[in-house]
Amino acid sequence: MDVVAWPISGLELAHEQGDAPALPPAGEAAWRELCDHNPRLFDGPIYRVIAQREGDARLRVALDSYQRLAIQDHPSVGDLGVRLLGVKAVITGEDAAGRAHVLIARRHPQTRSYGGMWEVAPGGSVGPRDVSPAALSEPGLLAHLAREAEEELGVDLVRSTAHGERGLWLLKDEAARSVDVVFHRAWRGAIDPRGAACRREDRDWEYVDTAWLALADLPAFVSRSPEAISPATVAIFGRWSWL
Repeated sequence: MDVVAWPISGLELAHEQGDAPALPPAGEAAWRELCDHNPRLFDGPIYRVIAQREGDARLRVALDSYQRLAIQDHPSVGDLGVRLLGVKAVITGEDAAGRAHVLIARRHPQTRSYGGMWEVAPGGSVGPRDVSPAALSEPGLLAHLAREAEEELGVDLVRSTAHGERGLWLLKDEAARSVDVVFHRAWRGAIDPRGAACRREDRDWEYVDTAWLALADLPAFVSRSPEAISPATVAIFGRWSWL
């Protein structure tokens, strides 16, 4: 399967020392072409997940580059085995009547993966500039996710949410070439499902819209518009018995 999700009771992270691998011969030309198509792209260090197995809570990571991650989608390069370490949040909340909802956001059409699709948010890549090798841990990743929430959605994740009952998950997504640590967060207080989840001026370019989707309406939404929601998000919802 391209997308697999599984629950974990705890997370073990190990960092392997060493420099990021060099670009392959066709790498520079492929990167320039990608940047010409999307000028928002920029290179930077990332963590590459090494040989992740379904059901395993242990993650071994090493340094790599965003360039090498992105050029795998170029036909002149192909798969280099780079699987990005990422973080995601599944944020749930209840309205005043007690109806359960989940927060979803629609990606900008030019994002590297799942452009234009709805997905759980916030989320993002993880690199040494975000979390140092010494701080690679569950608390370190959650702190980085909180920064992503502020940057992408204008949401104070610490003040607005608490740990969710579904705990911690891992998501292996071959289509996005990533392995994501998924945190469940529960919104404090009642939500307003009729209003936008986040103000437009607080969102960065990666998301063009946000919404609270009632869990009771989720199966019909996915069935009616299967191409509108990312396969990774569908996999999470399916494993959580929401579909």
